[in-house]
Amino acid sequence: MIIGNGIDIVEIDRMRAVSKRQPKFYKRILVVKEQEQYLKLSSRRAVEFLAGRLLLKKLMQKRGEQELERS
Repeated sequence: MIIGNGIDIVEIDRMRAVSKRQPKFYKRILVVKEQEQYLKLSSRRAVEFLAGRLLLKKLMQKRGEQELERS
């Protein structure tokens, strides 16, 4: 059953700016294993990785909230 759909967008430039302003920002988003992967990436790829993980976690949070509303 599909409850709803949509598109979540994150601006890579904005994510890059946040990462520069707050160098430890990734620690708020990523679990330890993800942090290890993140630190091995080039700066460009690291920002893309962080943005993708943030979107995925937001999606999972929304999904969990929908499940709670239906129960």
